[in-house]
Amino acid sequence: MLHKEELGDRTPSQFWRHLQALADSSISENILRALWLQRLPLHIQSIVAGHDSNFTIQQLLSIADRVAEVSQPDLMSVTSSTEALTNVAQQVEALSRRLSELELHHRAARFSPSHAHSNFRGRRRVRSRQPRRSTSVTRQPNQCYYHRRFGSEAKRCQPPCAFRQQGNELP
Repeated sequence: MLHKEELGDRTPSQFWRHLQALADSSISENILRALWLQRLPLHIQSIVAGHDSNFTIQQLLSIADRVAEVSQPDLMSVTSSTEALTNVAQQVEALSRRLSELELHHRAARFSPSHAHSNFRGRRRVRSRQPRRSTSVTRQPNQCYYHRRFGSEAKRCQPPCAFRQQGNELP
């Protein structure tokens, strides 16, 4: 059970007292001390472990608490940097999801029949350089340009033209 315990937001001395309260009387102080030392942050472990055999547990607790107190601002800056990075990562993820939604919406709109029809109307028509031919009059190779284009509405017939209509005969 003691192997699962973590320092958390306690000071090293508070953590020691917590472990003592959880430990049963059969666990020796040396085993409890080793477990406590393993659970401390690495920067505190390295300092306390060098003095482990020379000091009493009370002296080690005092040293560990002082190191934790001095290093606390550094840990807070790391924590706030981590929180800022997490916040940025969450924002990037949200933007990525929104972009994916917009892409799906755009694709769906491009291929919907109503969008295709409205998109066609919105395009400007490019006129070709060749004249439009009337589809109502069958094409006759021996008709003039005007009759081929305008059919019976032609006003400026040019000879030789085989199109014959009242009022359009040549003299």
